[in-house]
Parts: sequence; C-alpha cells; structure tokens
Amino acid sequence: VLMMPPAGKSAQGSASSAGAQSTGEEKRMEYVLSGVDGAGEVRVLLSDGGAVVVCAGADDAAVRLELTQAVKSFTGFGSDRITILKIADMNIGEAAS
Repeated sequence: VLMMPPAGKSAQGSASSAGAQSTGEEKRMEYVLSGVDGAGEVRVLLSDGGAVVVCAGADDAAVRLELTQAVKSFTGFGSDRITILKIADMNIGEAAS
C-alpha cells in the first residue's frame, strides 16, 4: 500500500498552469496507476477540488474501483471528488481510411 500526504496546495499549480503541463504528483500517480491490472494508459489531472483519471481500462468497474481507492489514498479526496473516465480511442482516423 502506497500512502502519501494529500496533494493540497502543490496540486493547485496544475489547474492554474498554462498548457497541459503535468505536475510531479500527477506524473507519479500516472506511473503508479498505470500499474493497476487492466488500467492501460493513464493520465491524471489534480486540482484543489478533486482528481480526474483518464485511462484505457475505465470501462471495467473493478479497474475504476481500484483506481478510485488508489487516488483516495494518495490525495485524501473522497470518492465523490474523483472521476475516472475512459481514454478516447486514438485510432479513429485509421478506421475512416
């Protein structure tokens, strides 16, 4: 079990920084969460208000639950402040060819 202090103020920079620049906490979470069986590629966005996780395995309820529990442990956010979304299929253009 990986226990870390809540992201708190340091995560605020991710919401206010220009562009899609990830913070150190987001990168660490992406690395750890991508190790969850079935998660696949993972992207994380943290703010003072909550966390958003976008991953390939989000259509699996067990994966969503594991990711939510991990984010809760890392950030201290309640599950009502954590959103898990399915990553977009990047091969859409190939299907049209």
